Amino acid sequence: PAAAATSSSSNATWSSDVLSNHSHNISSTIAERRSTLTSVESTQVATPPQLPFLIGNHKTPVTKWYMKVKPTEMKADSGRIKPKVLPQELIRRHHQIAFIGIMHDNLSKAFVNILAENPQHRWDQVFVLFPSDSCLRNTLVQNYQMQPVEKLIENKNACRASLHELLSPVVRDLRFLTYDQLMHCGSYWDWRDPGGFIHVSPLTWGANPKTCPAMNYYWNSKVPSPEYRVYRDGLGYLLKVATPF
Repeated sequence: PAAAATSSSSNATWSSDVLSNHSHNISSTIAERRSTLTSVESTQVATPPQLPFLIGNHKTPVTKWYMKVKPTEMKADSGRIKPKVLPQELIRRHHQIAFIGIMHDNLSKAFVNILAENPQHRWDQVFVLFPSDSCLRNTLVQNYQMQPVEKLIENKNACRASLHELLSPVVRDLRFLTYDQLMHCGSYWDWRDPGGFIHVSPLTWGANPKTCPAMNYYWNSKVPSPEYRVYRDGLGYLLKVATPF
């Protein structure tokens, strides 16, 4: 009995030690995990996410031609956006074109270069829309703070005259129109048919229209996207309300 009592006491002591050690181990494990979580959270807060080595210089994705909306790729110099330049290849490739702008002072040069390469080149339709004199005076003068409005009107008339002389012999349906309310600048390229696209350049208050960011909308599916249709229908409305110039 004495031995049994001693054995029982020894077993009780051993069990107590095991439970004590086990409890200590659990407490230590919990403390370690809390410490690890705290360390991870601290690291996540302190260390910002790693960005790609080159930002904004990645190659254009192969699927870019399947995009229905794409920002116009602007060029910059010393942190300032350069004026947009109309790609001559677009004028060469498309046969029905509409230009909605303000001065259109770069159009003549583009057409002259194409005709110099191929004097037999012809276009089916070219529509050139200018702002009316009242629109220039009341709305657009804020975007041309360095030029008096009368000078803008003079330049507009001169541009219209030079384009008429240049394009009349080579465009089947040539129209010059004026509008009273400018919603945005833009250009339309075979916009009635699949494969066409629409370039839209909203004006920014006080900014040079030639440096305002822009978007391109493509008709590259069986039916045009809802956004494309909005701008296509907008041009249709504008052609109805604009007046000959």
